[in-house]
Amino acid sequence: MGEFQETIRKVINHIPMTEAERIEFIIKVLESGNAAEFAKRIGVSKATAVRMRTGTVGIRLRINDILSAYPAINRTWLETGEGYPGDLTVDLVKSHYEQKLKRNEVIIDHLTRRIDELERRNEEVK
Repeated sequence: MGEFQETIRKVINHIPMTEAERIEFIIKVLESGNAAEFAKRIGVSKATAVRMRTGTVGIRLRINDILSAYPAINRTWLETGEGYPGDLTVDLVKSHYEQKLKRNEVIIDHLTRRIDELERRNEEVK
């Protein structure tokens, strides 16, 4: 069984999770495995997020930052690893990904306009 499958097994069976497992769960489920996005949302460097993910840096000092970035997370679960992670329903996860999609669409629109502008300039130079 892979590490993430073991983490999911613990969530389903309400088996306490380590800090590293909790961070791994948040990153995998809410950030599609993107530690850089997790880091940005809680206000730490990517290196710190990776160290939190591996368990070499504790999360105690970042509990409020994590809960602020992910308000549906259950505080008790985040602090102790016991219980359920929180309201991670399909609707919540869907909403999260819809927001990410909208942000990406804005970036794509901006880049498309920039490409069009550069292509026009290129034609003017010819």
